[in-house]
Amino acid sequence: MTITPGILADGQLAAAAGDLYTASGDEYITTIILTNASAASRTVNVYVQDAGSGVDRRIIPKDMVMSEGDTLFMTELKISLNNGDKIRGDADAATSVDYVIWGGT
Repeated sequence: MTITPGILADGQLAAAAGDLYTASGDEYITTIILTNASAASRTVNVYVQDAGSGVDRRIIPKDMVMSEGDTLFMTELKISLNNGDKIRGDADAATSVDYVIWGGT
């Protein structure tokens, strides 16, 4: 199987768990990058949610602390998503942490 890579989603984490990306078919997440763009430390959470269960499962430690200016590179991921599955996330302050999600179909 050939994966056609590209940026699937980008934006800023909200203060409450929200959808960052929803799969529209069989897709793969290969990289997620978070950058704390604020002038203070922030706690972040990132989850994968199976469309069938609707339950968030953590893919980083709970309330992970990112210092001012820190970037978290989650590379070489092999997250397989089916139609309706989601990547979700939150931070302790809205619009403070940028995200970019790479993957393919």
